[in-house]
Amino acid sequence: MTPARRRLLTVSILTTAVVVALTIAAWQVQRLSALERAALLATALAPVLIVLSAYLVLRQIQEAATTLRAQLFDATAGRMLDLGRLFVEFPQLRPYFYDGRDDEDLPEPERNRARAVAEMHLDYFESELLRTRAFPTALSLPFDPWIRGLFRSSPAMCRRLAEDGGLGTERWYDLVDRLYAEVKNQGDLAWPSGGGQNP
Repeated sequence: MTPARRRLLTVSILTTAVVVALTIAAWQVQRLSALERAALLATALAPVLIVLSAYLVLRQIQEAATTLRAQLFDATAGRMLDLGRLFVEFPQLRPYFYDGRDDEDLPEPERNRARAVAEMHLDYFESELLRTRAFPTALSLPFDPWIRGLFRSSPAMCRRLAEDGGLGTERWYDLVDRLYAEVKNQGDLAWPSGGGQNP
């Protein structure tokens, strides 16, 4: 039980005890009519009902927050699995993301597929970083190491982000670009390799 719940339970018990004691004391007053006693009892029970209602509302809010986190986790995990499934369906593309192979020499259909997969990764990362920024307490998973690692091992990812950076104000990726700039400043980018143009 959390300290906040413990305090709320303690307050509820103390309030109930005080109300019960006051009700018993008031009930014993002989000069009150039955209607006055009923009104006194209702007045005495009101704080207990208020505290109980507040506790139930607090529990509902906590349950809603837990449900939201579970839904966000499921959505995030589902999208991660979709990205992983691409490498099951097209295992020949995996080296272009995790082994540092440059997709530049691939035949055009395969190169286009590799670049589309790179774009899917960047879209996913950008949306997750935006969600984390907008709702920091909802669900925060550490994507930064995965993103930086891909910039160190995937020329296709680097090339796509460099192209996006050349769009100026019309670029798509902002938060991912900051991580890209960090890896670039460290001199660890997977591209250019062997004399390409500087991203």
